[in-house]
Amino acid sequence: MSNKIPTIGKIWLVFLIVISSIGIVANILEAKNGIIYVISALACVGELFGTVYLIRGKGINYFYVYVASYLVNGILSIITGTDYSISFIIGFVFGLLINVSLTYLAAKNTFKK
Repeated sequence: MSNKIPTIGKIWLVFLIVISSIGIVANILEAKNGIIYVISALACVGELFGTVYLIRGKGINYFYVYVASYLVNGILSIITGTDYSISFIIGFVFGLLINVSLTYLAAKNTFKK
């Protein structure tokens, strides 16, 4: 782990690693139900890859990998969902922004200036 990442940032990144790992397993178990689960599993692999390298202090490019993979999973969840109410969409967008912001704040000290 990078010494440049504060303890709370490390906790957040480890939490994301755990969630990504669970996402990989859950989507692989559901892969028989459609290609969308395979794509989501691959996006979870991208999230895991990006987060592992973020926690190691490897820089902004891995943050971009994480965000792109996270957005793919977000889009897939919108596509497969059934709730399209305004409150859901607003909450969904805020959730995306909060996750990306917290991840950025956790690893920002490792980004080259």
